[in-house]
Amino acid sequence: MKKFQQKKQKAKPKPVQVEEDLNDSMIDNGTDEESNDENDASPAGSDSGHESGGRFVRAPASSKESAQATKRKALDRDQAEHQQKIKAMKQLYKPPTVEEINRLKETENFYHSNLFRLQVEQMLVEVRVKAKVASFVERWLGDFRKFLRTVKDGEGERGLDDVGYEGVRFPLEVPENVEVLQKVKFQFLQQRIVHQIGANKLGTDYGKPVVVDLLLEIPERCFHKEDYLNMRYHFKRAHFLCHLAERLVGQTKYELAGQVGFVALKGDSLKPVLEVTPSEE
Repeated sequence: MKKFQQKKQKAKPKPVQVEEDLNDSMIDNGTDEESNDENDASPAGSDSGHESGGRFVRAPASSKESAQATKRKALDRDQAEHQQKIKAMKQLYKPPTVEEINRLKETENFYHSNLFRLQVEQMLVEVRVKAKVASFVERWLGDFRKFLRTVKDGEGERGLDDVGYEGVRFPLEVPENVEVLQKVKFQFLQQRIVHQIGANKLGTDYGKPVVVDLLLEIPERCFHKEDYLNMRYHFKRAHFLCHLAERLVGQTKYELAGQVGFVALKGDSLKPVLEVTPSEE
């Protein structure tokens, strides 16, 4: 006989009344059931917000499409280069303009060779004075001409043996027989004409610093009939330059001379040249 064993039924737990205790604890903590319900509901809402968000990712292009795009770019680049070559070829076979025809005629008539003209133009680039320097020279010459008008006639009358100038050293040596010079007087006369000579007049110069050659004529009334004797001409010429140098150093109206001195013309000590260095180089 089969014996059937009856399963023991589990005893049901008795309900525990803790509602009052919970209410009491909630009142003590300063909270209530509504606040707990709100706290329980808030995480659910926040989780739903995160779960609802999404991102779409584009599928990568296939290798075949990328190869076609690369090939298309290469073809476009080759076509652009081909068009540029065609334009360059058209420029080569373009008929010459009037200026180009005139230039060819000048080369044929004056230079007789394209190579020689190129050499001349290259040399001119090296020796041509810059526009900034040329404008400074023109401005300095204008101020120098104005300065010459301020030097009056009859100033600096002295004997040829009197070589004492303030701030300027007389460039010639006084001979031992001074009597031949004491009899002659020198009187400065105004001269406003200044000639610009040398390479700088043509807008070219070689080397640094730039040297501008000026020619100043001594008035004819400064000389006498027998000035060719006893070095009278040379001393009058030196006195004329020394008087100008003294006035240049002493005046303050025009900023012309930062430094003055004398140099021999081509090594000839009897023909000193007044060398003026501008104050603004």
